[in-house]
Amino acid sequence: MQQLIAKNIFRFWELAAESTHGDIINKNEYLLAATKIPEPLFNMIIHSETHQTHVVEVENMVSYFKERQLPFCWWVEHCGKNLPLIAHLQTQNTLLDYKIHPFGDVCGMSADIKALNLDYTLSSEVTLEWVYTKEQLNQWQEPLAKSFGLQPQNMTLYVDCCEKMYQKNPKSIRHLMAKQGDKAVSSLTLFLDEQNQVASLYSGGTTPEARNQGIMTALGRKALSHALAEGYEQVVLQAAPDLQPLCLKSGLTIANRYAVYLFV
Repeated sequence: MQQLIAKNIFRFWELAAESTHGDIINKNEYLLAATKIPEPLFNMIIHSETHQTHVVEVENMVSYFKERQLPFCWWVEHCGKNLPLIAHLQTQNTLLDYKIHPFGDVCGMSADIKALNLDYTLSSEVTLEWVYTKEQLNQWQEPLAKSFGLQPQNMTLYVDCCEKMYQKNPKSIRHLMAKQGDKAVSSLTLFLDEQNQVASLYSGGTTPEARNQGIMTALGRKALSHALAEGYEQVVLQAAPDLQPLCLKSGLTIANRYAVYLFV
């Protein structure tokens, strides 16, 4: 399952980088993806459990982003081979003029969709919508931006990226949002990964005032109902620390953990 989660992350960010004419280096053991959007969460190095990176390699990888003046994040799977790299990153406050900030542990999670409860109830004020147009995408991005503190000018670039991803892969990339009245309060992306035959969820966010109302749960269940109807029986996702309790309560299990560091 760990390898499936890593392959799915690799594939999603490959599509994102392709949509922005960015750079992709996929070595199977690790992925380097640069969307060229100047937010650390949209440019990354991801290490799976199969690759041991020596400290001497670290500066070479960081230099790649430094030369392009891009902030980025580094995902390192918790496993024996990666412990020296994690220890190195934890003891560094700066590297090649970057400040390093721990984001926290992100859990790779999975479930059999058929085993999950996909029913939901919501207040009559809340509606769930599939996102098709640029106007809808501009609304869709608002909860995501508020959840992660992302800059408006960079979200404009990410909206362009998501629009192109959908246009190029309309059966694989589906965006959803929840609205209270005419205001978007929660967002999510469903990725039907044909290459690895697994459904996955990305770009989830809910505005602070709309949390603890079951809205993100409803969005996720709507997305997974669609995935099941399309023939996908397995779901994987990456849960930030604040979403892990909700995912566990919903029936997903933890398959692996990534230590994530932001370089800004």
